Amino acid sequence: MGETFCVSCLRRNNNRNNNRGNELTLRAFEARHNVRQGVKFVAHVLILCLFRHEKQGQLLVKIFAAGAEYIYIRIMLESAQNDTFKKLLSLTSSKGLKEEGLFLLSGEKLIREFLKKPNLKIIGEITAPKQTPLVKDAKLVELSASLFDQVDVLGTHFNILVLEQPLIPVLTAEDMAAYTPNGIEVVAPTGDPGNLGALIRSCEAFSVRRVILSREAAHPFLPKAVKASAGSVLRVNLARGPALADFPPSCIALDMDGVSINDFKWPSKALLLLGEEGPGLDASRFHTRVRIPTTGVESLNAVVAASIALSRLPEQKN
Repeated sequence: MGETFCVSCLRRNNNRNNNRGNELTLRAFEARHNVRQGVKFVAHVLILCLFRHEKQGQLLVKIFAAGAEYIYIRIMLESAQNDTFKKLLSLTSSKGLKEEGLFLLSGEKLIREFLKKPNLKIIGEITAPKQTPLVKDAKLVELSASLFDQVDVLGTHFNILVLEQPLIPVLTAEDMAAYTPNGIEVVAPTGDPGNLGALIRSCEAFSVRRVILSREAAHPFLPKAVKASAGSVLRVNLARGPALADFPPSCIALDMDGVSINDFKWPSKALLLLGEEGPGLDASRFHTRVRIPTTGVESLNAVVAASIALSRLPEQKN
C-alpha cells in the first residue's frame, strides 16, 4: 500500500491549548518525514477534527500513501466510549439496524464473494490491528483487539464490511387484504435470526419470488441471520408485512393438521405461511392447510419443514 506514516496517539484532556500542541506535533512530524503536501493537509485537518469530536480515549491515525493515485486514512479506536464504535456495535442489534439503516457483513468467504460482484453500497470497513484492508475507497476504521472482538460477534477474526441495507418495502394490513402474489411467495414469522437466515437461503434455492417478513420475524440483517443465509439475504426479494393476525385467510398455512403435501395441488399464485419454532402456527383461521407427513416424530424443525415444503413447489423461473 505504499509508505505508512504514523502520528502519535492523541489523548483528550482539559488543556485549552491542546489543539495548539497537536498542531506543533504535526508540524514536527511533517518536517521529519517530508510528507507530500496533499497528505500533510489531510492529516492536519483530520487530526484537529478528530480531536475536537473524540469524547474519550485515544486515537491512532495512520496515513497511507500509494503513489499519486489516492490516499486513505486509517483510524484506530481504543475507547468503548467513542461514538463511532458505539454506532458500529449497535449494528449487532435489531434496534441499531433499524436506526442506522446499515449492517455488518462478516466472514471471509461471504466478504470475498460479495466483493467479486457487490450489489450493495459499501459504507466502510472495520479491521483489527495488523489486518490488511480489502476495500480501497471505503472509510476505514481500525479497532483495538478488544473492541474488534465486541463487534465481531460471530468470531470470524476477519475484516468486517459495513454495508447499506437494501430498501425493503413495507406492506400494511390493508395492502395484504388486496395483495396478489407473484407466483408462490413465502410469509415468514421466524423470530430466531439463525432460523430466518436458513429459511431465506432455502427460499433462494427454490426460486421463491418474495419473502414477506411478518412483524414477529427477526431482523434479516442481524449478523447471525446474514451468516445463516450464506449471503442469500443480500439477493432475495424481501418485504416487511404486518402481524400474522393481519394476513388474509386465503394464505396457505403449513400445519400438522392439514392435507398431506403429497396430495396437494399448488395454485399458480399463493402466499405460503410458514410456522415458527416452538408454539408453531395457529392455522385455524386459514382456509387451506398442508402438512408434511412424518413417521415416528410429532413435528419437524421449522426450517426443515419449510425447506421440504418449498422443495414441493411448482418450478418457478427467477
